[in-house]
Amino acid sequence: MQLEVTRPAIQELALEGELDIFQAATVEDQIRRRTSLPGDVLILSFQDVRYVSSAIVNVLVSYRNQLGERLQIVVPADGTVRRILRVLRLEERLDVHSTLESARARARRVLELA
Repeated sequence: MQLEVTRPAIQELALEGELDIFQAATVEDQIRRRTSLPGDVLILSFQDVRYVSSAIVNVLVSYRNQLGERLQIVVPADGTVRRILRVLRLEERLDVHSTLESARARARRVLELA
């Protein structure tokens, strides 16, 4: 008999383009798939995203409530998505990073603390 132990891992999902209500279900499904194992940390990158609708923001908030620090978000400091999060005062509530390297470092710390 062989026992397989699955350890928590860091998953990455890079989104791109303009994300509106029509992509919300797809984004949610991709997040769910990448966080199906307990303890997995997801880095969600918006580096190549030009626009997000309120439906996408709702998905982010919902998954932040479910996953806590297991959801790390990468958003360029000077882009439209960052301005939207800033106006909604979500930068403080979500773990938002300006670089992928920063998000990866934080994800590693989250795994170490688990």
